[in-house]
Amino acid sequence: MLPPVSVVGTRFEQQLLDEPVQTTVVTADDILRSGARTLVDVLALQTSIQVIDNSGSPNRQIDLRGFGMTGDQNTLILLDGQRITENELASADLASIPLASIERIEILRGSGAVLYGRGATGGTINIITKKNQETGINATASATIGSYATRGVSASAGLSHDRLSLNVFADKNETDNYRRNNRSVQENVTAALNYRGDRGPFSLRLSSGQQSLGLPGERTAAQLLTDPRSATTPTNSSSLDSLRIAFATEQKFDLGFFALDLTHRTRESKSFYKDYGYATPDLTKVDALSFSPRFRFLFETWTVNHSFIVGGDWDRWNWNYFSSDVNAVPSSTAQQINTSLYIRNTSNFSSGTSIALGVREQRTVNDVNFSNAIAQQTRKTPAYEIALRQDLRGGWSLHAKSGKSFRLQTVDELRPPWGSVVPTVLEPQTSQDLDTGIRYADSSLTAGFSLFRMKLENEIMYYPTVANNVNLPPTERRGIELDAKWLATAAMTLEGGYSYTDAEFTSGSIGGASVAGKKVPLIPLHKASVAAIWRANERTSLTFRSTYSGEARLDNDQQNTSSFRKPSFLIADFVVVHEIEQWRLRASILNITDENYFTYGGLSGASYYAYPAMGRSVLLTVDRRF
Repeated sequence: MLPPVSVVGTRFEQQLLDEPVQTTVVTADDILRSGARTLVDVLALQTSIQVIDNSGSPNRQIDLRGFGMTGDQNTLILLDGQRITENELASADLASIPLASIERIEILRGSGAVLYGRGATGGTINIITKKNQETGINATASATIGSYATRGVSASAGLSHDRLSLNVFADKNETDNYRRNNRSVQENVTAALNYRGDRGPFSLRLSSGQQSLGLPGERTAAQLLTDPRSATTPTNSSSLDSLRIAFATEQKFDLGFFALDLTHRTRESKSFYKDYGYATPDLTKVDALSFSPRFRFLFETWTVNHSFIVGGDWDRWNWNYFSSDVNAVPSSTAQQINTSLYIRNTSNFSSGTSIALGVREQRTVNDVNFSNAIAQQTRKTPAYEIALRQDLRGGWSLHAKSGKSFRLQTVDELRPPWGSVVPTVLEPQTSQDLDTGIRYADSSLTAGFSLFRMKLENEIMYYPTVANNVNLPPTERRGIELDAKWLATAAMTLEGGYSYTDAEFTSGSIGGASVAGKKVPLIPLHKASVAAIWRANERTSLTFRSTYSGEARLDNDQQNTSSFRKPSFLIADFVVVHEIEQWRLRASILNITDENYFTYGGLSGASYYAYPAMGRSVLLTVDRRF
């Protein structure tokens, strides 16, 4: 029987079925049997999520519901409910989150702007880490070896006594990767201290990550055919150091709950472009502080149960950029301060009807200084949400959601265009969002079908013809999502998903040419995955998974004039997990057919360039529990 699931989709712990908003949950067991090396690899398997590699970094771009090159800025990433999505054109630092530390991943497709604010138009991904629940001491050690000189070690330990628990996770992973000059070394340490009080938990979490990475550069169309693994930039490299300190609590009172998050994080990244003649690094320093108090009141009127949430978010994001070539790109500083207030009420009727209504008002102040060119931008951006779920007989339910979401330009998107010192000040991007669908659930089967539409105004994107970031003409995303999980027998589970995402310009022109009806680049129409999980016995399970992604327009082809496409690809993986007392062995063959493909490519004159993805790889992991 499929068990009930708790989520924090409303920023409070509650049962999944108590909310009209549809949420997908990826469990720690799902992660284990996926065979994935990293958190990004886990997300790449999910329906309607595209992962884009345009640098060779393990922190690749996450795109939920079809935004292409701005997927990171339209998909909000949270760690234990706290924002780790950056306010620059950089991906969230997912590589610093050890897989062994993850309890589950919650994926909310569609706008989460009322609860979480900016940058959640495509959806929200919340990574929930483990809290030690076992009394006493437990520990695990792990070692991995694999293709492309991949090797890694990890260890975790938990200590719990009475009300207090401590969890520690540490890992180090090294790989040469598929490309030359793409060697990656990642070291992570995470410690979490939890106290279970009479009214609720308190937690203090410290995590740090250090990354060094070779940057191989893109390959031309000819090089992709003759020598895809070589490096175009054999000496370029980068490094990333990150630190997060987070305090959180949720306390129960007579009328409901009070919760609080307080987070401080720093990020320092360096890029050495030696192949471009820069021996000294470009250096970016980020310092972010956030404070999020909220209340949840539970009350009843007649036979209707209500959950009323009122909360606020305040965050300050400081950014300092030091250029190795001050003549080409000046050193710069910036600060963004966001202040928000939101309310949301969910009413659950005895008839099986659930209705959620919510609004948010956010005030954002950007201050930037690009080589003494100073600009300030102050914007107030509202958001709203109306969601409905109706339970029907026989395990069926209907759901619908409508709302408005927004995103603001990042610091990088405020940069002056080449040859100018005047910062680019753009209007906020807004989206009118609509979701509707039907779900079925019983003791052995869950399945869902959803339709969505997002109508965007002032979408923010970089356009190379004018060498600048611009507000695009109106665009629209519409699509279909299907998912199913079936316990076919006691030993066999079948699951699968499919998404159809159509993203196009609805009117207007770019570069003097009409783009009405043209497709937005890098967004495939189709993505599908199927998996079969066979539990051969109590100790052994075998998983076969296949993932398909359709073709898409290349980057920079907004006018859809090129005959070149990002090609479709089909990836198959096989994973075996076997347990012997305190030992667990996992063997994975990824990309079994050695498919040649890429997730990012762009036009360059009469041809194109791309970043080749990894070929066939084999991994072996051994865990020992103590």
